[in-house]
Amino acid sequence: MQTKIYKHWHILGAGAIGTLLAFKLSEQQRTFSLIGRNHQNDDRRFTDLKNVQHHLTGVECDVIDGLIICTKSTQALDAFASIQSRLGPHSIVICLFNGLGAQQLVQERTNCPVFFATTTEGVSKVAPGHYMYKGAGETMVDDRILQFINRDDLPELFNVVDNIDERLLNKLVVNSLINPLTALFDCKNGELLSNAQAMTSMRALAGEIALWLSTYVYSTSAEVVLDMAVAIAKSTANNTSSMRQDIQRKQLSEIDFINGYWLKHNPKKLILGENARMMAEIKTVEAKFI
Repeated sequence: MQTKIYKHWHILGAGAIGTLLAFKLSEQQRTFSLIGRNHQNDDRRFTDLKNVQHHLTGVECDVIDGLIICTKSTQALDAFASIQSRLGPHSIVICLFNGLGAQQLVQERTNCPVFFATTTEGVSKVAPGHYMYKGAGETMVDDRILQFINRDDLPELFNVVDNIDERLLNKLVVNSLINPLTALFDCKNGELLSNAQAMTSMRALAGEIALWLSTYVYSTSAEVVLDMAVAIAKSTANNTSSMRQDIQRKQLSEIDFINGYWLKHNPKKLILGENARMMAEIKTVEAKFI
């Protein structure tokens, strides 16, 4: 039985999901440190699903035992490096961000156990330092974490699952079809479905990703991949994707860890022209404000 008790959590990344975690921990009457870009313990406001506003105040704590990384995937490695010296002998790390690839980079740079997680929670920024809960979802973490921590010590938001790799891959598939297109067409998720040009591109992306999956992971079809994305676009019709938000705020997107993942991990040199085009077009947009 794990004897180390993890009651205080450090949350690296004081954005939407980091603030949600802080709120959930405060509901449990648990302490947290919410580490923002200035590496200080940031305060945040959070409006819950009942439209009640909460003021979240973290607690200073130098040694990091339980760390949850909620930054953008593009920022994860640098952010982790900036606090890595504060990890202790019993520290554990949870990577909770979009895309694939950055998690492995964090894992390669520490001897601490690193666990992958994913979420479908809906949280939006409404003002500087103020976030609003838009829709409850599910947050999942690799069940191997229970070899190091008691279930009661995990934040209640987390559900442990035995197929985190599959869930991360499925989310990557959906994000690859939805996120860049919503950013390029500047539209909500559901609006893609009535845009003929967007749907043509989405079908091309589905075909390429189905080919990648069938070559390297498991057999599937373009129709199955497309149906996955269409179902999510319908169920999140009024949502704005994270990539569209990044572009609207003139911030670098996570395109390298979303569509770029298929291109980077392609030893057989499959032709993935539509994914390459998505990357090039997003980077062209980014170049205008970098």
